[in-house]
Amino acid sequence: MRPTPRLVLVCAFALTLVSTSAGGARPHSDPQLVLLDVRVNDKAGNPVTALDREAFQLSVGGKPERLVSFKAVSGAAALADAASAEPGKIVMILFDVHAMDSSQATIAQRAAANYASRHMGPGDRVAVAVYGRNLQILQPFTGDRQKVLDAIGRPLAAFGSSKLEKGFGGAEGIQLAKNVLRSFRTLAAELASINARKSVLVFTQDFSAATGEEFSKLVEEARASRVSFYTLITTGAVARRDNAPLRARAKQRGPGTAWNSSGGFGQMSFSALAQQRGAPPRTQAPTGPTGSGISDPSLRESVTALDAVTANKDILQNLAKETYGDVVREANNLNDALDAIDLRLSNYYLLGFLLDANRSAKTQKIEVKVNGKDLRVSYPKQYVPAGLNEEEDGFPLRKNLSSPLEAATPPTASATLTFRPVVLQAADEISKVVLFAGPAQLSARGPTVLLAVALDEANRPCARFESRLSPEQLQAPVHAALLLRPGAYRVRLALRDEKDWLSIGEQPVTVPPPAKGQLSAATLVISERVEALPESVRGLAPTLISEDHPLSFKGYRVVPALTNQAARQKPLALFFTLYNVKDTAATQLKSEPRLVNDAGEVFLLSPVQHLETAQAIGDHTVLLGFTISLASVKPSHYRLVLDTLDPLSKETVSSETEVVVQ
Repeated sequence: MRPTPRLVLVCAFALTLVSTSAGGARPHSDPQLVLLDVRVNDKAGNPVTALDREAFQLSVGGKPERLVSFKAVSGAAALADAASAEPGKIVMILFDVHAMDSSQATIAQRAAANYASRHMGPGDRVAVAVYGRNLQILQPFTGDRQKVLDAIGRPLAAFGSSKLEKGFGGAEGIQLAKNVLRSFRTLAAELASINARKSVLVFTQDFSAATGEEFSKLVEEARASRVSFYTLITTGAVARRDNAPLRARAKQRGPGTAWNSSGGFGQMSFSALAQQRGAPPRTQAPTGPTGSGISDPSLRESVTALDAVTANKDILQNLAKETYGDVVREANNLNDALDAIDLRLSNYYLLGFLLDANRSAKTQKIEVKVNGKDLRVSYPKQYVPAGLNEEEDGFPLRKNLSSPLEAATPPTASATLTFRPVVLQAADEISKVVLFAGPAQLSARGPTVLLAVALDEANRPCARFESRLSPEQLQAPVHAALLLRPGAYRVRLALRDEKDWLSIGEQPVTVPPPAKGQLSAATLVISERVEALPESVRGLAPTLISEDHPLSFKGYRVVPALTNQAARQKPLALFFTLYNVKDTAATQLKSEPRLVNDAGEVFLLSPVQHLETAQAIGDHTVLLGFTISLASVKPSHYRLVLDTLDPLSKETVSSETEVVVQ
């Protein structure tokens, strides 16, 4: 899996951004944009969804932080606007059959099927997995409910069970428990590239064993990867079909947004939920760690201490509490428990803030306060860094490598690195500049690092990026990402190994000011080719996979052309993003392309209607991918200008790039 940045930023500070990848070093960016999921409930446990930006006060490490972005997500609003293509919940259903007998597996399957049938909304993406002798994905993330139901209905016994008759004592049992945690840790790392809060619903009978440091490693990986585990104990549970009216669920549930729940929501009894849904109060509510089926996890300062104490008992229940998820046990109806979980997964606030390089490299305590009376605020109580492994291969990274690249005169390299910068919106006040480079075609000696730096007009470094690359990655296109405020910059991109600078490139980049509600466009990209996305992420919204795949469109990855050369006999493939679009269905969106040669002569090309060439991704944002014909154009150097009209707002935005027609 390719390591990919998670974002980079700002010139007046120096901030650090984090990214994760399975089984390898993580890219490191400076500065870092952090997105925090916050859930607010009233004293009865109902989601509070009408708060604005000014209602929140955030402090990190004891210091107040300014919000650079804010988003309120309400299931009711999302459900009412299903056509907006707003990305929804990211949920994996996981059957832990190694710690579950056949009768409990059947109950788990019934509850999971009921959950998918009732709670998969437009934009939601659900995957199905099973752990028997190992972890297997039965269905990658998809929005197709029937595919999810088919995967849930597969005979779980076919995937084997390694449960020991005598429990998890002895060397064999301990090794089995460690294998489970290692598999879950790998799963969390693989989910890290999805830009959202991921929720894993684990149906299990749980187990206890001395697992050494495997538990703390799993917790740390899950926190850094923004994966919350929800443990549903099937012992003594049933999954009755509930025909009670779903008035509250219909009002509250919805597909959510690109960044999903963080777990740790306020306590709410299932009897209160039943009253919301129009059903009579339950006479016996399921019990949990705080007296209800839903727990309210608090800040855990020392994860490793759990390895010797808590983690030896009820491992998966403790995993849920430590990853800001929740535990459901002794539930006489799992369907009610899942209703309560989904209610909270669909209603939350997304707060964006920045951390500088020094603070983003350390674990920081987070505190959120909300204006209002009798409100319960739930959120991850810690920022957990996830940077490069500086000790891997004995190759030191970070500041000591970036410094020479920041000098007024960059170091000498054996080759020039050609790259294409693409400016995208990242937050309200911030743009994400992605630097695309082709295959290195270099013979690196040992570990190789991709580095990037942005320098302002005073030659001050404003943003940095570092990522270790494998030999295989050097043979494919690579990219770096920087977060920048509006302004003019010189951007440098470089490759180096332990001894030498292999190649360096430099280009000017201008980041425009935010449009503030007006129609605007990202960089116009000429596509060299498109490639099918991996099946595991093909069904996810582009906003959820933008770290690994910054430019994706309708299941394909767009590879930008580095030289913008085009053959007359072939259609020219174009791609760009529109922001603040009123006509998100693209029923009337239209682009009018023209070419301007070096003599100033203008050549009009055929207009493009975007009904079939657009992909809405929510927040009034639309991706456009289409082709234009150059058959009638003479070979020459041109400026390609594209005027795109949104007839609903009566606004027009112009995009342009250079192209050499051959």
